[in-house]
Amino acid sequence: VRLVVTLGLAQRLGLSLGLGLRPRLGSGLSSGSGLGLGSRGLGLGLGLGSGRRLCAAGEAEVEAPSVPRGFTPWPFAYHEEVEVTVEAVTNLGWGIARVSLDAAVLAAKDSAEEVQDPQLKKRRRRRYKPRKGGSGEREEASVMNALEGLGGDNAAEGGWVVQVPYAVPGETVVARIFKNRKSYSEADLVSVVKPSPGRVEPKCGLFGVCGGCQYQHMSLELQRESKRKQVEELLLHIAKVELPEGVRVEYPVCTDEGYFYRSKLTPHYNPPRAKVGEEGEDGRVRVLGAIGFQKRGSRSLVDVPECPIATKGINEALPEIRANAESDAYEKFLGDAKVKGATLLLRDTPKHGVVTDHSRIVSETVRGVTLKFRAGDFFQNNPFVLPLMIEHVIAEARKPLPSGAAPEFFLDAYCGGGLFALQAAKDFKIVIGVDISPGSIQSAQLNAELNGLDNAYFTEADSTEIFKQVRGADEHIENDFHPSRSIVVIDPPRKGCDEAFLDQLIAYGPARVVYVSCDASTQARDAKYLLAKAPYAISRVMPVDLFPQTRHIESVITFDRVEAEGFGL
Repeated sequence: VRLVVTLGLAQRLGLSLGLGLRPRLGSGLSSGSGLGLGSRGLGLGLGLGSGRRLCAAGEAEVEAPSVPRGFTPWPFAYHEEVEVTVEAVTNLGWGIARVSLDAAVLAAKDSAEEVQDPQLKKRRRRRYKPRKGGSGEREEASVMNALEGLGGDNAAEGGWVVQVPYAVPGETVVARIFKNRKSYSEADLVSVVKPSPGRVEPKCGLFGVCGGCQYQHMSLELQRESKRKQVEELLLHIAKVELPEGVRVEYPVCTDEGYFYRSKLTPHYNPPRAKVGEEGEDGRVRVLGAIGFQKRGSRSLVDVPECPIATKGINEALPEIRANAESDAYEKFLGDAKVKGATLLLRDTPKHGVVTDHSRIVSETVRGVTLKFRAGDFFQNNPFVLPLMIEHVIAEARKPLPSGAAPEFFLDAYCGGGLFALQAAKDFKIVIGVDISPGSIQSAQLNAELNGLDNAYFTEADSTEIFKQVRGADEHIENDFHPSRSIVVIDPPRKGCDEAFLDQLIAYGPARVVYVSCDASTQARDAKYLLAKAPYAISRVMPVDLFPQTRHIESVITFDRVEAEGFGL
């Protein structure tokens, strides 16, 4: 019989079984239930199935960690270490593992709840409820989505879930528990016991601290396959969308550029809490703290002197821009002026180099179309993949209709600066774009003139207004946008489309809808709604990897109308 000492049940129940002395953890693994006795204390260890609780090796004394107030002590003790095998990655970039809880651990749940202070339990329940749309709700949803794809969503249906960052599917890792939620636990990665062949060395020294990247430890091939699976799971297992025979979620559109691709960077700095700082190399007081991005799991900033996913031009310009920000703050410091926080801009453009003025007009030429816009405005930040994504969207829009005829009219809802509409103008009789942003519409109109596109029209309005225009509300458009000859491209913000827009889209009944999304979860939700309410079928699902090394993925879904005639006119 192997005797080990764990904090196990004692800490889970909030009890002290150490005979008044500091516990010492014995060596080895506890993979079954039993009693452990060390030279300085007594503890109960309850083991797991596929995951195992670990005990520190050696004779050195180990101080019990200070348990945060409000910590739920079931099913794991605070900072308890478990060895788990990672099965999948959530759409937020966390590894998912499941461990079997034996009967003793499951039975201890009620005891753990009984010994908790009633007021503390009440506060914890109130604190746990995730804010609608907040990070807690997104984390919980991402875990449930991943489990849905694996099958089972609780301990009774495949094991208790442990969520651990920077782990690769198929790996065996040691994870240290820091939070037990209602249906899963969160942990930090301690070590990798059995690495995946797809694990690689991150190129950024801040990876794991900076919250900007989640996948630098994974090969590009593994990143993209994981992202493909995320889109697939959201569609098939969460939205319960059935793909027609022969249709599958394809391997993402991508290029070989995994680093030095991002053409826009926006580091932040906060106002100093006091006019005191460390002295720099020049001997003067440093006024600003970190200039960079949010730390993982925190609102505080981590200092980022260089960023390997940003272009080389941005990295070359970054030291001077950071120094200038510090100098400006120092001048205000000397003048006793208030130093405010700010967001810096570095926009790398082919013609203008690295631009830092938000209002300066810059230009990009994509597939033969020149686009001018303010440097601080939204514009896709991967110039390597962007042309390929546009090419896919336009190719899907202009392919022959089921009748064999070519589509004539192109409607671009949420058009922004007119990226898709301007690219489609040469392939369609008329294109119309609508966006709620006046600045974006002004840019789209100017770019239509710049490129000599006299068949492109843009209007500042809510996305639903586009359907009024195709019914003759715009006196400048004389053509009848019959839905059987019309294509609608949708590129909404992360929250997706609202039902009012989708209802009007359904009532108009275009021959084809091409839905471009930066959030596959809201896209899957909208796809489910559209397929349930109107006679459409998905003909293609194409992810686009615009942001290597991060969890973010674009997705393009093509919906073809399965009836020849439109309805709702």
